[in-house]
Amino acid sequence: TSSYYVDPRERVAEVAYLVDPAWQGAGLASALHARTTEYARSHGVRGFSADVLMSNVGMLKVFRGRPGHDLVADLEDGVYEVRMMFTDAGAETGTGAQGPA
Repeated sequence: TSSYYVDPRERVAEVAYLVDPAWQGAGLASALHARTTEYARSHGVRGFSADVLMSNVGMLKVFRGRPGHDLVADLEDGVYEVRMMFTDAGAETGTGAQGPA
């Protein structure tokens, strides 16, 4: 599942994903991230932020190296504060207006 909460001042959303441990590593978080990004962009969200444990390598991979957003990750006390601002390049991949996954 995925969810986000938008800060109306900045139009940046705190995003979270939850994948059952039995399904982790199957690409579901990547699919959720792609679909949630499309939905958020189509609703005026400018980017995402997330706190990711340093040990959660899989989730860090989901956020890193994705087209369509600039990523900054700052590490403090074993937790990455990740900030992803959407770019115009992401709009080229399509931004449907359907609900989130």
